[in-house]
Order: sequence, then structure tokens, then C-alpha cells
Amino acid sequence: MRRKRRTHSPEFKAKVVLAAIQGDLTLVERVKKFDVHAKIGQLTMENDFLERGLERIHGPRGKKW
Repeated sequence: MRRKRRTHSPEFKAKVVLAAIQGDLTLVERVKKFDVHAKIGQLTMENDFLERGLERIHGPRGKKW
């Protein structure tokens, strides 16, 4: 059964961001500590992968043909 969608306060988001900037914890450790999922990191990796593939085909981003 899925849990209800949660909304996070700005204070909570700031804590998570500060933990990420400090770099003391790995992504997996931050996920466990703050009880959030790592979907954002996965989507970022997928976007980077696709962008690199497009650059191989069409050249650097923003280049006009």
C-alpha cells in the first residue's frame, strides 16, 4: 500500500540541501536519514545521459544549424 503524499516545510528542505552541500553523507545515507526517496538523483542522471547522447548527434547544446 502506498503512503500518502507528504509536503515538506522549507526548513526541512534546507536541512536536506545543507547535508548535500556538506558532502559528509552519501546519497543513500541521506535518503535513510531524512526518509526521502532518491528519484530526483535518478532523473538527473537520466537527463545527463540523454543530453550527452543528443550532443553526440547534434553537437553542443544551443548550436544553431
